[in-house]
Amino acid sequence: MERTSADYAFGSIRQSVHSLHQRLAHAQAELRALTPSRGGGQRQLTDETAVDAVLERYAVNGLLTVNLQRETESRMVRAYGDEPARKGERHRYQVEVKGNRTRLRKLEPSLGWRVYVRNASARKLSLGQVILA
Repeated sequence: MERTSADYAFGSIRQSVHSLHQRLAHAQAELRALTPSRGGGQRQLTDETAVDAVLERYAVNGLLTVNLQRETESRMVRAYGDEPARKGERHRYQVEVKGNRTRLRKLEPSLGWRVYVRNASARKLSLGQVILA
């Protein structure tokens, strides 16, 4: 028979909240770095997959609001050899990041909970023994 026990660990609340805020700060910094200033040698963000990868890596989906604005730059490419002159386009994304405070406020009280699942009966293994194990 499987038994579950829930424990609210006050000591880990501060650590969990601090860790969450650190992950948010690192994710925001990395997302802002995806839009470098225009210039030579700067690699621009050309699709949305990098944003999703950052949100997944830091596990902050839903806690950050990311707005992407696509900018298109048109220019004339002159003729060369057998190639005629043509119009070339470059696309880049402008990334804006904001923290979703309402979701964060709802999430913080749920941090610090631990759930233990055990197969032993309550007579054989008490909650204190489960936590120490």
